[in-house]
Amino acid sequence: MRLSAFAVGPSNVSRSISQDGEELINWYPERPDAGTPKSPLGAYPTPGLEVFVRLESAPVRGLWGQDARCFAVSGNKLYEVHAHQDATERGTVAMDANPATIHSNGSAGKQLFIVSGGKGYIYDLTDNTLTEITDDGFPTPALMGEYVDSYFLVLQAQSQTFAFSSLLDGLEWDTLDWNTVSQSSDLLRSMIVNQREVWLFGSRTTAIWHNTGDATTPFQPIPQAYLQVGIAGSFCVARFDNSMLWLSENEHGARMVFRANGYSPQRVSTHSIETYLDRLPRVDDAIAWTYQQDGHTFWCLYLPAARHTLVYDVATGLWHKRAVWDSTTCRWYPDLGRCHAYVFGKHLVGDRQSGTVYHMDLPQWDTSDGSWRFADYEVVVSGGL
Repeated sequence: MRLSAFAVGPSNVSRSISQDGEELINWYPERPDAGTPKSPLGAYPTPGLEVFVRLESAPVRGLWGQDARCFAVSGNKLYEVHAHQDATERGTVAMDANPATIHSNGSAGKQLFIVSGGKGYIYDLTDNTLTEITDDGFPTPALMGEYVDSYFLVLQAQSQTFAFSSLLDGLEWDTLDWNTVSQSSDLLRSMIVNQREVWLFGSRTTAIWHNTGDATTPFQPIPQAYLQVGIAGSFCVARFDNSMLWLSENEHGARMVFRANGYSPQRVSTHSIETYLDRLPRVDDAIAWTYQQDGHTFWCLYLPAARHTLVYDVATGLWHKRAVWDSTTCRWYPDLGRCHAYVFGKHLVGDRQSGTVYHMDLPQWDTSDGSWRFADYEVVVSGGL
């Protein structure tokens, strides 16, 4: 069931309720751009979800869309999702509790690179075939993949190592094409490419590498591009525009949200958000994803141990929460979405517990009765949401 709750501003529940107890659930605040507004801050309802396609295997662990093609890893299956709202199973992949990552080398390589369950796979976009990567140069267990400058990259789990493929061929990996991040002693937890730079997050620090063009050792660290801030989990970073946000950890503590401002981390979480995060039993399994709609870019943080999905609005710098209400247990649970792809002119999101891919869209204002018309959440209770 979709319910809403809001006061007069962004979510800002302080440690002391007598100081501030504002809550904003399933609405987001917006400041007027011009004119003479009646209020400096308004509230608008967050998107609803309607079923786009149901996949047999569950849950949806990754979505990717580009050039009118869309793929999903759901459970232990790879599916191609079609614009006319059905799907074709394309193969079987290994499965674990982590999300799956999907990247492409575009029209030049015609390949998808999928990392799932510690293994790597290449999907041929021409022949529609899925092949497990068995080359000795591919490091296992693989945690996640990326793509930059015609290379696929893979981060080896529980290591300081990442490797890169041959140019435009994800089936070929040389054992010499491995890089070890040695600027610090902490293990690598996450990897993301932003503006063609490879950000390598550890538990305490972050190193930033780039492609120098060297024929033998193309990827090398950028001098002075080094942060004394690491990351709290492997999948709690997501990029937007020319920046990114992540849930942090370092030698002094954890559970602050930072935005990349060049090579400097800029705190964007508030004390109330940090208090919310500090009260959770764990955050290392958090999953971040982003999308842009109606002039706002939203960074969404799904926390399995929480009762809400935390959402940061890049346009306003304000926070709100998204959740579904279970009328049986009379409590909130996090929003159903945990991954996103913009394709077919639609925002598609994958369900964190079922094999459903939703079309996420904003509600429409009905002038006939002065109310919002929402798409419906599909809520399936299975041992709690």
